[in-house]
Amino acid sequence: NQGVGGCTATSPQTTWLKSDLASVDSVAQPCIAAFWHQPLWTGGKGSAMVYQAWWNALYNAQADVVLNGHVHNYQRFDALSPTGTPDPVNGITEYIVGTGGEALRSVNSTSSPHPVQFAKTFGYLRMTLEATGWTADFINASGTVLDQSTGICHI
Repeated sequence: NQGVGGCTATSPQTTWLKSDLASVDSVAQPCIAAFWHQPLWTGGKGSAMVYQAWWNALYNAQADVVLNGHVHNYQRFDALSPTGTPDPVNGITEYIVGTGGEALRSVNSTSSPHPVQFAKTFGYLRMTLEATGWTADFINASGTVLDQSTGICHI
């Protein structure tokens, strides 16, 4: 993460990420998911533009999903380009799931891009990976599914 090795386009972590993405066998691994702590895009406090180089590398490799935490609520962004604009064809779907027990925080309802959001309930994301895509359910602590989403892999 940002405290170890940096996140710039030439940092050791970004160099490793690009190398790892270049080695993906799209037949054996048709979906690409990445996760790290602090999100690039968020509808609340905590956006970290230092991860722009990672998002760019993932986008160029046709990644599908990014999972983050840090922000204490649930947010799901439909597929986004590296500039944060909707890109339903090549974009990356981002999930922020910071609903595991720390005090919850509100989401800015006027943020752009604008996420699906739940800021007043604890819960978890159940993601099912399939041969060519995924399904994801955000489930609150009572077991109720509050958000359902699906995606098809780019590769």
